[in-house]
Amino acid sequence: MTETSYKYQQEMAYVPFKKRIIKATRLLLIIQGIVLAVFISFSYRLNSIYLLLFALSGILLSSVLFLYRIRKRVFYFLKGIRITNDHIVSLEVYRKNEKFDHQLNLESLDVALKTVGGGRSGRLTFIIEFSYEGKLLGKQSDLGKWKSGQIKELFSTIKNFKGETLTSEEARLLKTKRGFLK
Repeated sequence: MTETSYKYQQEMAYVPFKKRIIKATRLLLIIQGIVLAVFISFSYRLNSIYLLLFALSGILLSSVLFLYRIRKRVFYFLKGIRITNDHIVSLEVYRKNEKFDHQLNLESLDVALKTVGGGRSGRLTFIIEFSYEGKLLGKQSDLGKWKSGQIKELFSTIKNFKGETLTSEEARLLKTKRGFLK
């Protein structure tokens, strides 16, 4: 049996779904705790329960909305990708906690690089999407194990191996810095 040689290989340690969410929301929980402590202090000094209820409802609403957005971004986890010299791509993707192995020809794999957030809506998040004949195989965001540089490098490597040139929009996205809280 011959050993397969790879043109490209990237492996990550698997992180369960709940841990991915906790890691992505850790900073928000710290900030909300500080804000809550400030509001508790003010409501105690002003002897106003309404101020405390207002703060609690605001924090609860923002937490629910933020957790919904983060959950969508960490729903998929790309554990590993391998591209052989024969242009066969092997993807090991987790959807929530369920493992899916995909093996297909490099030319039939479609990749897209997208960004979410930035500006007033918070931290800029890079997301790479893998699809085959219009069907989504998986996604990976730069929240957690995968960093934005690795997402960009993976995207440009796949485009390069396929012999496709980058569009002006893709080139602009690859030059974009992540910004807030690298």
